[in-house]
Amino acid sequence: GGSSLANAERVDHVANLIKDRINPPATLEDGSPNEETPVRPRAVICSAMGKTTNSLLSSGEMALEGRVDVEALRTLHTTAMKEFDLPQRTQDEVMCLLDECEDMLNGVRLIQELSPKSLDQLVSYGERCSV
Repeated sequence: GGSSLANAERVDHVANLIKDRINPPATLEDGSPNEETPVRPRAVICSAMGKTTNSLLSSGEMALEGRVDVEALRTLHTTAMKEFDLPQRTQDEVMCLLDECEDMLNGVRLIQELSPKSLDQLVSYGERCSV
């Protein structure tokens, strides 16, 4: 969930939990053997980071009032990508999604409409940027 992925530190923690579940350490912290059986996940589903969904919902309302600003989202995602030293291609893809999100919000600002379908599209940027 969002608070579990609030920042790069929390993302790293969750990634390590998943890694340890897939490949459990041979010994526990007390030195005893770990009897846990490795699992093979079919998929890992991540929600948007931190308060991204709430920020996107607020951004939609702000766009209806004539203001568009996604800089806080850019900063959150840029910070996490740099901390994990993600490949430039991944960084470019996330920035492209945020540009698209900003374009969508400008469309909302111009036509003064945010339908349920548009709102679903808007909040989807949070999940898509967290991948």
